[in-house]
Amino acid sequence: MRRMAWLPAWILVVLIGACSSSMPEPVPAYHGFSHADQLRTYLWGKDGRSCLISAHRGGPGPGFPENALETFAHSLSMAPCLIECDVRVSRDGILVLMHDATLDRTTNGTGAVVEKDLAHLRQLRLRDPFGKVTAHRIPTLGETLEWARQRCVLTLDVKEKRLYAMVLDSLECHHARGYAVVITYSHEQAVRVNALDAGVVISASASSLPSLQRLLKTGVPAARLVVFVGTREPDPEVYRMLRAVGIPAILGTMNHLDRLARRRGDEVYRELYRSGAQILSTDSVRRVARSLEKTGRGSADIY
Repeated sequence: MRRMAWLPAWILVVLIGACSSSMPEPVPAYHGFSHADQLRTYLWGKDGRSCLISAHRGGPGPGFPENALETFAHSLSMAPCLIECDVRVSRDGILVLMHDATLDRTTNGTGAVVEKDLAHLRQLRLRDPFGKVTAHRIPTLGETLEWARQRCVLTLDVKEKRLYAMVLDSLECHHARGYAVVITYSHEQAVRVNALDAGVVISASASSLPSLQRLLKTGVPAARLVVFVGTREPDPEVYRMLRAVGIPAILGTMNHLDRLARRRGDEVYRELYRSGAQILSTDSVRRVARSLEKTGRGSADIY
C-alpha cells in the first residue's frame, strides 16, 4: 500500500474543485483516503497527537439547518472539520439525513419521517435552529456520500439500529469506507456492525473505564475503532487506556462544554485536547478552530 504522507495535525479532508454556486468556498486543504486503514490512521494522528474538529449535526446556525449539504459546506468554509450527520429512512426505503423521528422541528412539514415517501420529503424545506424556513432540502445519504467524496470525512449517526445493514450497503455502493465513520451506541451494535462489515471504521461509546474494558473484550479490532467518551470529561484513566491501545478519543463539547468555553474562553478547548481528547465534536466550529489558530493549529503547540 502506498505510504500516506502526514499532514499538519489540523488538516482534514475538504473540497478540491468547485462547490455548488449556492455554497461558500471551502478551506483550501485536501487529502483523500481510499481505504478505512488510511482514515483510521489519520484520525489517530502522528504519534496519537491529532487535534481534530467535528461539526455536530453538520454545524447549523442562522440560515443553515442541521443535516443540510449547504450547512456542511459552510462549516468547511470556517475550518477543516469532520461532518457529523444523522441517518433515517423514508417509507419507500431511501436513507435520508434527519435527526428527529418527526419532521416538525427541522422542516416545514409534519409527521414521522418513516411514514413519508422520498417524493414527499423532497418537497419540504429545512428550518434553521431558530425556526426560519430556508431554501434547503433534505438530502439522501447517497447524495451526501457523493458530495463528501474528496471534500470531508463523515461520521454517520444511524438513528435506528435496523438501518445499519442499509447504511453499510450504501458505503459499499459509493466506495465510501475511506471517508465515513459509522456511529454506534452500544457494544452490541459495534459488534454487529463489525460483523456486517469488517472494513469500516466504527465509533463506539465508552465513557468509563469499566465500559472501555468491556468494549476492548468484544473482539472488535482496536484498529477499526474510535471511541466517543461522552459529553463531559471522562476519568483520565479512560484517555490513558485509549492511548495505550492506540484508539482515538472523541469528546462531545455540545451543550455543557461549549457553554463553558463561552464563559471562560477558548483555553477550555485547548485544555480538553491536552487532557486527551483528539477529536472535539462541537456546536461551535468557529470557536474551536480559533482556539487552535492561537497555537498555530498544530498539535506540537497544544501538548
